Amino acid sequence: MKVVVFSTHITWPYHYETELEIMQTHLDQGHEVIQLVCNASYGICDTNMEHNPFKCMFCISRRKAGVSMLQGKVKVKEILDYAGEKERHESMNLPVSFESLDHLQTLQLGNFPIGYAVGSTLVSLLRDTSLDFVANKGKLSQLLKHAALTYLTCKKFLQEEKPDLVYVFNGRFPNPRAMLSACLEAGITCNTHERGFNYAHYELFPDHLPHDWNFRRKMVEEAWEKAEEPKRSELGHAFFTDRKKGKEQGWHSYVKNQKTGAMPEGWNPNLHNIVIFNSSEDEFISLGDDWKNKLYPSQYNAIRRICRDLKDHPDVRVYLRCHPNLAGASEQEKRELESMKLEHLVYIAPDDPISTYTLVDNASVVMTFLSTVGIEAAYWGKPSVLAGPSLFAELGSTYNPQSHEEVIELLLNKNLPAKSNMGALIYGHYLNSFGRKFKYFEPESLAGGKFKGKDLMNPSLAYRLPKFILDKDPTALTTRILNRYYKGRIKGFDA
Repeated sequence: MKVVVFSTHITWPYHYETELEIMQTHLDQGHEVIQLVCNASYGICDTNMEHNPFKCMFCISRRKAGVSMLQGKVKVKEILDYAGEKERHESMNLPVSFESLDHLQTLQLGNFPIGYAVGSTLVSLLRDTSLDFVANKGKLSQLLKHAALTYLTCKKFLQEEKPDLVYVFNGRFPNPRAMLSACLEAGITCNTHERGFNYAHYELFPDHLPHDWNFRRKMVEEAWEKAEEPKRSELGHAFFTDRKKGKEQGWHSYVKNQKTGAMPEGWNPNLHNIVIFNSSEDEFISLGDDWKNKLYPSQYNAIRRICRDLKDHPDVRVYLRCHPNLAGASEQEKRELESMKLEHLVYIAPDDPISTYTLVDNASVVMTFLSTVGIEAAYWGKPSVLAGPSLFAELGSTYNPQSHEEVIELLLNKNLPAKSNMGALIYGHYLNSFGRKFKYFEPESLAGGKFKGKDLMNPSLAYRLPKFILDKDPTALTTRILNRYYKGRIKGFDA
């Protein structure tokens, strides 16, 4: 079997170690392994938007250090070595002016949803869902042209190399999604890899993004059907109880700095208290049509409309618990949050220590968009209303309104019963068990660990590159030195 690992995020700890794990696993089975890399030939990428040569140097060094630890021969090939004049010319003929994120997301190149992929990178790196397309036109143009070149070159690479299996990280970013799209078009299986239920596990998603909620829901249901009692129920219950305690699971806990029992000033248990939990949308807002909110153009629009329609009900109080992750959002995003300080809304800031779970316990009804709090509220016996797409929407534990009017009707219903928490238990079981355990990589946290006993983020393993140098601005002299050291590879595709 010929296996290809397209390494696009080498400087991201944990994820490159996952690829080393995958390569070593295939080498153990006697498979031919090709590592496809950039080798500083891109002018811009997710991990180095300014094409800082020091970061390219660190990426190359970290990649080489990792491959040197593998038992067996890995063929390292550069993706742009497969790019001809035809691919380069075609990649230059894309539109680069867009009015909005929605407009960008309509851009398609063959089988590749290039507008969604590039939008996903820009939103995530800038932490801004309302992108300024004038200020960021340069970055957008470069990302589009590099993504197009990658897709066209991946198609050529697959035709020439004819691999049996391909791996990419995550899949939502431009270069991995370009390869995934090319593989789907060529009929070659492409596994996206991501974290498992905790940092000791990773998971593979054949021919799908990890965010594909229809595919993921099948995984959730199949995991429950294959598991046995009482273990599956124990795992399901433990997911929610551990999360409430602030235990770190598959990702950082956002409630560990909150104060248990803390409630907003003036909370009146005799009122009908509606608590809304918003989300940080940057990971989900540019995934695909399935993730489009069919009810509202944005969470901010939804909250304004809901508050407007509830303002004439004196026995109703509306609270907005802003997602803690939004504390690190862009200035524009923070201004949007500040605009949520409405007359008929109690605003709870992202960094406020008021307890998420104390709010859930005392709420009359909970409303969410993407937040896992939606299924957690259902588990803890609260009526849970979803105002957006979700991985757990079809499991039977939540109310899924189909219109704004239905949202208002549900929120105002003082006798709205909580739904069965069975769906929540099924979901909790999956989130507390999915993935495969590492054999060679020993994760020590969500941010990294040791591969075969060595920490690849240690500068001494990356050709003694001092860590402080990664943030230095490159000078003409150092650029020339690095170019000579890497035989001219630090050049980039001049788009």
